[in-house]
Amino acid sequence: MRQKALASQEYLEVARRCAEEHLKGRLLEHTRGCVEMAQKLARRFGLDADKAATAAYLHDITKAFSLEQQTALLQKLGMSPAELASHLPAVVHGWLSALIAKRELGIDDPEVLQAIEAHSTGCAGMSDLSKVVFISDFIEHTRRFPKAAELRGREYPTLDEAVITILRRKLEYLLEGRAIVDRRAIECWNELVERARQKET
Repeated sequence: MRQKALASQEYLEVARRCAEEHLKGRLLEHTRGCVEMAQKLARRFGLDADKAATAAYLHDITKAFSLEQQTALLQKLGMSPAELASHLPAVVHGWLSALIAKRELGIDDPEVLQAIEAHSTGCAGMSDLSKVVFISDFIEHTRRFPKAAELRGREYPTLDEAVITILRRKLEYLLEGRAIVDRRAIECWNELVERARQKET
């Protein structure tokens, strides 16, 4: 049954239960690692650690679904064909997970929902909470891909610097493989780099 009007204090417990009921194996291990890192970063940068953990618990809640299942659920939940076509298959689970969080779990906090949506690509107008989940998804302790350990071990003075560093690594990987880059990642990169340039002048 759908829950409505959750108080912010309830978000975390609802998200934790949902993740532990629906995820398993490496995906659950990754999610728990992401939660741990998100809470750590949130506290370091003066953000709400419970909200960061809520988004981290839910960010991959639909990743194990097939693309056909994801597409069918997105359409059922009201995403138009045009909007659906604007999302690359590899990252569409973020938007589906956010819709599930909102429609089925009653989580309506805009920062939490954006953090779930944008955890793979980033986006323009990214909140600090979204940056924390984006970073955590990439560097949490179960990640074993090249440079994960190196990036995990760095001390980033700002969230923007951490996002730029990680997004650069993601973009390099995609460009090396001649893969299509999601426009949201490009918009995020341009915005953050422009902001960094303005601070330097």
